[in-house]
Amino acid sequence: MKSLIASVVVSFSLLAPVAYAADDVSTPLASGTRIVLTDCSMLQDDVTPSLSAGVLGAYKCTPATNTIAVATCHTAGRTASRSIDVPCVQTLSDPAVEGEVQCAAPNTTVNRSTSTGAAIYVGRTSGGAIGPVALDGSQCLQATINGKI
Repeated sequence: MKSLIASVVVSFSLLAPVAYAADDVSTPLASGTRIVLTDCSMLQDDVTPSLSAGVLGAYKCTPATNTIAVATCHTAGRTASRSIDVPCVQTLSDPAVEGEVQCAAPNTTVNRSTSTGAAIYVGRTSGGAIGPVALDGSQCLQATINGKI
């Protein structure tokens, strides 16, 4: 019996790193493909995203900060020079919250950015705001989206 219990414990310890392999990794979102607990250990239920045609997306679960982040952009979206308002906070969180941006001016909730590139929108469970990241000339590519979260 002791050897059976020991083998079960060893089996679970070997499977533990595999069970939540998607945590802390930017993972492409595929429309209609279910995200389950083994994809993100922070989920309470399965999630099935629905993306419009031409929309690329990614998600990242970060248990250490208790954050799930989602980023999207449209492959045919605007890339010309323009100004956007990037959500910001007056005081950065302690401990740091991934993706949090400090406001450049007092008494504001956005930083205005003027540049070119794909509009990549990010939402995080840690802040509740969904908004664009600063324009940096990037194209709407899967690798670019993965790098924003």
